[in-house]
Amino acid sequence: FPSHDILLKKSARAVRDIIRDQGVKGMNITYHDIFPDTHISNDNASVKDWALDGQYFNYTGTGAGGTITGVGTNCQIIDDPVKSSIEAYNLRFLDEQYSWYVGTVLSRTEYVGKEPIEIINHTRWNTKDLCGRVLSSDLGDKWFVLKMPIEHEGHMLCEKILPYKSFKEKEAGIAAEDPYIWRANYYQEPIDMVGNLFKNLLTYDKLPEDGERIVTGK
Repeated sequence: FPSHDILLKKSARAVRDIIRDQGVKGMNITYHDIFPDTHISNDNASVKDWALDGQYFNYTGTGAGGTITGVGTNCQIIDDPVKSSIEAYNLRFLDEQYSWYVGTVLSRTEYVGKEPIEIINHTRWNTKDLCGRVLSSDLGDKWFVLKMPIEHEGHMLCEKILPYKSFKEKEAGIAAEDPYIWRANYYQEPIDMVGNLFKNLLTYDKLPEDGERIVTGK
């Protein structure tokens, strides 16, 4: 369940095409090399809904907040449902997203011989985001948390994707402008945990009287 339709189509097409790809013999290992008997059905191979040969359907995709009427699942992946800090600051948006998860997504899980698999992957913007609410629920201790900061003590998570020099250049620009968004994006530290919701809070020795303007504070 990506956050919007463009990402949904890209993700769904990528998964389908990875299974279809047979590659070039002797080159990179493909999905077909590992699972040679797995094939996408020619009669049911649309981008958003497709099936493997001999089965009714195996994959369906919808945007976060979208409908999955009539679909039962034993594996659910919610990918990046919060697009930006603007949505992360919006508690109404987060409430609606959690209601969709509880009222729609969870109602589609099927226990066919074993517990269904759930994966939620997104930037931790806010302690009240989907990950935060799931982990603070009564079933929070059932989840495995994988947190991978992009850098730790000068060592990059993946030097090939983002070299340390480029990382420091980004830090000089983004962190200088908004260190809280920087920590959320690259270190998975929710913004409200580091005080960004209440910054530059002034205190006064006495309350202002009617018509009085106090211009100094501590």
